[in-house]
Order: sequence, then C-alpha cells, then structure tokens
Amino acid sequence: MATFGAPVSTAQDTVNAFTAVQVIVNTLQQKIQNREIQPVKIGVGMYAGNVIAGNVGSQKRRQYSVNGNPVIMASRLEQLNKLHNSTLIMSRSLFESLPNHNEFRPTFLWTEIKGLENRIEVAIFTEQNLLV
Repeated sequence: MATFGAPVSTAQDTVNAFTAVQVIVNTLQQKIQNREIQPVKIGVGMYAGNVIAGNVGSQKRRQYSVNGNPVIMASRLEQLNKLHNSTLIMSRSLFESLPNHNEFRPTFLWTEIKGLENRIEVAIFTEQNLLV
C-alpha cells in the first residue's frame, strides 16, 4: 500500500499516485523484457479522500498508519483486478480529476463494491492502456 498526501497534501497527490503506478508498470515491463525478472502481474486500486493518519501503537512499537473509507475502497478496487485481468482500477470520478485523463482510454463499467449500497463507475486499465 502506498499513501500520497499524508500527513500533508500537495494538491498533486492523485497525479503523483497515478504517475507512480505508471513508473512501476513501465519498470516491471522493462525488467521482464530484459529477462532481469520473471514475468509478474500486479494489480493496483486507487481511491482518494480524507483519512486519519498518524502513529499507532505503544511506546515500544509504533508505526505510521492511515485509516478510513478511502483505504478500504482502494483495497476493494485492487481486488477487482483479478476479475477483470487488469492492472489498475480507480473510480471514474478520480480518473476524470486527473489533468491528463483525456490521453488515456480505460474501460468504464459500473460495479458493486462490498459494503456499498450503490454501484460505482470505475475506470479499468490494462498494462497496455495505462502507459502513454
């Protein structure tokens, strides 16, 4: 799990997160093509919103953590990658908030998310349509 914008938002958090996914996918593809690593497939779920962030634990053992609905939603979206044989799934509203979203052609569909009463529309990316 990666978190962008905690503890302080830069107003570029979603762009930075999307760029990070692109760099990871591109780097993996290069390493696979160069036979540096065995073929591997990744799945990423992206969601944005307010979270609670901070150190959790005791004096002996603390860890920085984030908690809240966006964390749960990102996890649920990530799990859908197996079903759709995809690399990245995010809400359509998050996709449309990206300044360069018109450069990409994900597949859009309405899906049910465990714990939500209503379906949400998601943008589904394969490796091929993730990179510009």
